[in-house]
Amino acid sequence: MENKQVLNYKIKLSHLLNGDFSSIGDLLKNLRSSIKKLGEASVDLDISPDVLMLLKYRIHLKNKSSFEKDEILRLNFSNEYFKGESLLIHGEKAFEENEKKLAFDSFSKAIKHFREAGDTSRVLYSQYMINICISSKWSARDFNLNMSSLEDQARKANENYLLGLIQKEKSLFYFKNSQYEIAIFEAEKALTTFSDLENLFEINHMKIHMADCYFHLNNFAASKQFLNNVEYPLAENLEFPFSYVHGKNQGFDLDLEAFSTIPLSWKERYNKYYQSIL
Repeated sequence: MENKQVLNYKIKLSHLLNGDFSSIGDLLKNLRSSIKKLGEASVDLDISPDVLMLLKYRIHLKNKSSFEKDEILRLNFSNEYFKGESLLIHGEKAFEENEKKLAFDSFSKAIKHFREAGDTSRVLYSQYMINICISSKWSARDFNLNMSSLEDQARKANENYLLGLIQKEKSLFYFKNSQYEIAIFEAEKALTTFSDLENLFEINHMKIHMADCYFHLNNFAASKQFLNNVEYPLAENLEFPFSYVHGKNQGFDLDLEAFSTIPLSWKERYNKYYQSIL
């Protein structure tokens, strides 16, 4: 039988990934009934203080908020799953900060703990993160082979959220290589997967991304249509991507200072595009 703490963590993590919590305050409000005293560990608690911290770091990651990643490794877990999850979050933050070697090492260690825990889902997700870490070293052929293999594994394991992430990553890769038709093909698959999961954040992300793909194919009508189909409320870290693609379609530039959050990958798109038209 799965550890109760692990099960409750997975349930709350699923809610988080599907956009049910938009801030740390929302998460704490929803967890308050499950926690009697933050500093008191008890087998009767639905979720322990250290596990709560993992969820808080997960929200920091989702919202692109700053935090000291080494703090995660100071959390005290005996459970193999939570040891792996700590390393996974540490690796994701390192990757976000472009420390790819450190991220790779954390993901590799995480896989060992998840295998000990018998958690195929997290093993596959950790491998997905490793693939992203080293994808810049791959040729387009190697990227497609490795990601398509992982895509098949995720599909067979019914890991549909991961399946959508892989399809999204394939689309982003082809976009970076200016292969916009293939990028659209993969994005359509991801959009279908995330729509089935009713994941509004990823649905909107794919619509904005596809709008950008069509813009680069000079299909401005399709680009504008995808932007018009974006659903609200729009997550804070999608406000810049939406405004950037909308601005290109309308022929105006953006005031970057107006955005509190600018995802690195979209800032790179912005810089590359405006450098290309100078």
